[in-house]
Amino acid sequence: MECIYLPSLTTRNEEIIVEGDEAKHLKVLRIRTSEKISATNGKGDFFELIIIDIQNKEYKCKVINKYENYGELSIKFGLAIGIMSNNDRFEFALEKGIELGITDFFPVKTEYSQKHTINLKRLEQKSISSIKQCKRSKL
Repeated sequence: MECIYLPSLTTRNEEIIVEGDEAKHLKVLRIRTSEKISATNGKGDFFELIIIDIQNKEYKCKVINKYENYGELSIKFGLAIGIMSNNDRFEFALEKGIELGITDFFPVKTEYSQKHTINLKRLEQKSISSIKQCKRSKL
């Protein structure tokens, strides 16, 4: 079952329209009517959805089940890592940390860091990709 990220999804929703990048993702995966998918809002809520209608670039979904803290560990732990000049390695560390269950990520600016800035938007996108891949409910 595929997982998508819908930050606007709440526990009060019974139906939702999936559009934009996540709809493109479902189209590429050839998801059809009556198929089940999962979704997370990144705030601790995880949902099972069923596709009830597909119109142009929108998928209308009905919420089947709701879970709280799905895929999360009962303890909190973080990862602190120095900012690296090689972005790929830094992002890889973030992705693998999330897949292993970290709850907090601390980029550290050290005396010997060659690079002193990070692209937060890109790290957020990598984080979203990781929680979708390993089906976690918190970003």
